Amino acid sequence: MIKLKIEPIIEYLLTKNYKVKLQPETQQAYLLLEINKAEYPLFIRIFDENFLQLLLFFPQPIKKSCFNDSARLLHLINKEIDIPGFCMDEENGHVFYRTLIPAIDQKVEENLLVTFIESCKFLCQTFSSAIENVASGSLDFATVFERTREAKKP
Repeated sequence: MIKLKIEPIIEYLLTKNYKVKLQPETQQAYLLLEINKAEYPLFIRIFDENFLQLLLFFPQPIKKSCFNDSARLLHLINKEIDIPGFCMDEENGHVFYRTLIPAIDQKVEENLLVTFIESCKFLCQTFSSAIENVASGSLDFATVFERTREAKKP
């Protein structure tokens, strides 16, 4: 078990070959995950004293004209996955994936932390193409929705 403090979390992740660093001004750990040849920043912070929060930001901003379609797509994705967490920040125009890991007695299980990081990476890898295409206006929600329905047909 890792103590629910940023320093021990960073130390542990370094032993697992993650290139994690401390962002001193926010007391968050961060690393860059390579997903589909792009860098996605992942921030790790203590949340509400009993949780470890993971926030993975998509590098491409959402075009303002694509906010509605992007929100609908993220809602659809969250409905279909076991660990929903795709969100968008309209104020800053970014998509992100957020999840929380509960701490037990102020500690986080090591394998659980790595599993959650890899799950964030996998989910973003799986859905990044659709999300980025809708966020940029290359595809609209209706097209993605129809393709999804077609793919589900036997």
